[in-house]
Amino acid sequence: MARLIKTEAVVEGRTEVRWTLVEEDSTPEWPADQPPGVVGEPTTRLTAGARLSGSARYTSDVQLPRQLEATVLRSPHANARLTSIALDAARAVPGVRAVIGPGDCPPFDGETVLHSEPPYGGAAVAAIAAETREAADEAMAALDPQWEPLGFVVDLDQSLENQTFQDDPVEYERGDAETALAAAELTITSDYLAPAQLHNSMEPHCAVADWRPDGLTLWSSTQGIYQARSQLCGSFGLDQEHVRVICHFMGGGFGSKFGCGPEGVIAAELSRRAGRPVRLVLSRRGEMAEIAVGDTGKGIPPEDRQKIFQLFFTTRPGGSGIGLASTFRIVQLLNGSIDFTTEVGKGTTFRIELPLAA
Repeated sequence: MARLIKTEAVVEGRTEVRWTLVEEDSTPEWPADQPPGVVGEPTTRLTAGARLSGSARYTSDVQLPRQLEATVLRSPHANARLTSIALDAARAVPGVRAVIGPGDCPPFDGETVLHSEPPYGGAAVAAIAAETREAADEAMAALDPQWEPLGFVVDLDQSLENQTFQDDPVEYERGDAETALAAAELTITSDYLAPAQLHNSMEPHCAVADWRPDGLTLWSSTQGIYQARSQLCGSFGLDQEHVRVICHFMGGGFGSKFGCGPEGVIAAELSRRAGRPVRLVLSRRGEMAEIAVGDTGKGIPPEDRQKIFQLFFTTRPGGSGIGLASTFRIVQLLNGSIDFTTEVGKGTTFRIELPLAA
C-alpha cells in the first residue's frame, strides 16, 4: 500500500512541510540468518577483462558499413561575424557527402549549434562529412570563411556599459538587501573571478549517427542515454520510439558527458543529409572550445568556493559576525551563471555587496 511521508525542511529560516508519496515496496528483506556473502569480499569488475584487453568498444571505435568521417569548422575569433563561406565549393570536393553551415542544423536544447556570429573562440560554424579524413580536411580548406571581427571585452564595467552579453545580466538578492546595506556599520563591495575548469577525458566527446527511414540510432560517449534521446527528439521532432542511443563503454566523463551534446546533433544532421552513418569525434582543440567555453565548463573549485562562503557566512576577525548572514546582493555578472547552492558557473565574473554587523 502506498504511504504519504511527511518531512520538514528549513530554508533560509523558513520551515517548509513536504509530503512525498512512497509506493509499496515488494522487495523482500534479506534474511537475518543469512549474512550476505559479498560483503567484505573482493569482487571482479564485470567489464575489467574487456577494458584491460583492449576489446572494449568505445564510441570512438564504432565503425559501421559505409561510415563517413566528420569534422567541424570553428571560429578563430572571440567575437565575429561570418561575412562569407563557400559551402558549395566544399561540397564539390571529391569524397564529400554532406556540408552544413549556419541555419542548416537544428538547435541543441534550444541553443544555436552552427553560428553565423560565433560568440566565442572555437564556436562551431560549419561541419563536413566525407569518405575520408583527408577529403574532409580538403573541403574544410575550400570553405574559405571570411570574418568581420567584432571585438570583445573581459572587463565587468565595460561589458555593462556596452550592453553586449552572451547572457542577460541579472540581479540576485537574498534577504532584505536594501535595509541591511543601509543599516550596516560597514559594507563590502568586491569583485570575484571564477575561472572555468574542463573535464579532459581520455575519449573526447564523440558520436556516431545512423539516420534511417525508420528512425535514428546514435552511439554517444555519454553518461545520460535517456537525456540524449530526449534532446535528439527535441532537436529533430522525433518520437522517442524512433530514437535509440547506445553507449557500451565511455572513455571518461566525470560529469561532463550528460546528453548527446552538440556533436550528437551535428552527426545526426549530417547522417540525415548524406543517407549514411557519420562519426564525429571532437579534436582536442574542439573539446576545449566546445565543452570548456560553449557548454559544460565548471566554475570555482570546491576549495575556492569554500573561501567565498567563509567570507559570506562566517565570523570576521574580532568575533563580530556578518549581520543578516543570508543577505547579500550580486549586482553585476559577466558571462556566466550563479547558483550558490551548487557552484559558481562557467567562467564567471561577479560583484557582491555585503553588509557587516555593527
